Amino acid sequence: MNIVKKILDVKILPILRNARKENIFDYAYILKEEGINLMEITLSDEQSFQIIQNIKDKFPEIIIGAGTVLTPEQASKAIEAGAQFIVSPGYMENLVNFAKSENFLIIPGVATPTEIMNAILQGVSLLKIFPAIQLMPTFFKEIKGPFPSIKMMAVGGITTDNVKGFIEAGAHCIGIGSGLFKNQLGHDVTEKEFLRRLRLLKRILKSN
Repeated sequence: MNIVKKILDVKILPILRNARKENIFDYAYILKEEGINLMEITLSDEQSFQIIQNIKDKFPEIIIGAGTVLTPEQASKAIEAGAQFIVSPGYMENLVNFAKSENFLIIPGVATPTEIMNAILQGVSLLKIFPAIQLMPTFFKEIKGPFPSIKMMAVGGITTDNVKGFIEAGAHCIGIGSGLFKNQLGHDVTEKEFLRRLRLLKRILKSN
């Protein structure tokens, strides 16, 4: 299975962080029904590994990634729990080397040309540009000049209101967490609101 191709085709990587247990399966079910068989579970605490395993057991068709992976030890534990790829907030050579040694997909976070160059040298095929909201769409537009072949995922502060600007500037896909799952108070949104946001996001991405 080519996970990078799947992410690029769907253009959306939903990022689930600190959701209430009773909502997690509901969100996963909606994603499956909407054809977004992708989900990143951030490693917020030790329970995150169990959540990965539970979702993988109940929804085997969903490709599960572990996010906010900081160490090879965390990566190894996430893989054991059933994660099929890992995502890190920044670029760490030892973490990328570990993923390569395990023949496992890693999507590292980068925010500078130097980090991008290092990732390219190590054969990384998809880069997480983070935090996108701080770097702004201009970064994506300008970085395409020296790096025309890299695949970029915009992550950090993405919402249905600003996603179009990032895609038009050169992002190939987006990772979205609070913009899908949380309200202004940081609480989980209802299933109805989640579905509304997801469908709106799909429409915006389909038009670009």
